[in-house]
Amino acid sequence: LPMQRIKTFWKSHFKFIFHFAAITFGMLHLHNFETIKWWMIAISPLLAAPYISLGYIMGYIRMKHGFIYGWLIHASVNSIGMTLAIHKGFLIVLVLAVVLITINYFIEKKKKRMEI
Repeated sequence: LPMQRIKTFWKSHFKFIFHFAAITFGMLHLHNFETIKWWMIAISPLLAAPYISLGYIMGYIRMKHGFIYGWLIHASVNSIGMTLAIHKGFLIVLVLAVVLITINYFIEKKKKRMEI
């Protein structure tokens, strides 16, 4: 009975939950800035806009293709950011590996769907 109520609530409020999650995802990533100045608070929606956009994109991918796809895209984006921040050779290899694994996963999934 409680699971049925949760499912009903989820279905009837899905749009709100999806938008709330994407915006929260973006706003939580404001901690990426080392120092917060007073003027940054006023323009925080602009500073968070790229993260909010990624929240919508990854949320769409997650809902359309499944959790693992959203997670792989998020890991790929984070790996690229880490590589640019740290500039270590082994991280470049790691990023390339994650990207190639992600691409391969999409290709294999598409092949399986085409076979059915």
